[in-house]
Amino acid sequence: MDFTIIKYIQEAFPKPFNPKKYHFQTFSEFLAISEQKAVILRHDVDTKKNNSLRFAQIQNKYGIKGSYYFRMVPQSFDKDIIRQIADLGHEIGYHYEDMISQVRSLAVSGSKLKEEEIYMMLRLIFWENLRKLRSCTLQKIHLYAWQPIKI
Repeated sequence: MDFTIIKYIQEAFPKPFNPKKYHFQTFSEFLAISEQKAVILRHDVDTKKNNSLRFAQIQNKYGIKGSYYFRMVPQSFDKDIIRQIADLGHEIGYHYEDMISQVRSLAVSGSKLKEEEIYMMLRLIFWENLRKLRSCTLQKIHLYAWQPIKI
């Protein structure tokens, strides 16, 4: 499937869904009050943060809000881009899948840390990452991970 910006504009816009039948909602809006026929545009920002900003601008042009989930890695996390996307009215989320990568790296390294120590360390990293993300916007930050982890 082609996920380039040009293809996105050509095929998804200007009116991919009849606005009388479908309602665009952010993920949080859907959880709070779900429309009968809802469209949720959810974006995982893994590597191409500039493309995510462009998608957010395109969606804003058409009055559509999406949900953008950022990882705390250099390829994804960028305060300026996150602020710009949030300022366009899009929802910002923490894609904390990278926490699982940290657990795996500890296991591979043969770490002698006890389970409780790993848990406390991950908990501190999680809250610090969430604080950094919250510093980019006044919005409530929605959380998402591919695999659930206990915090």
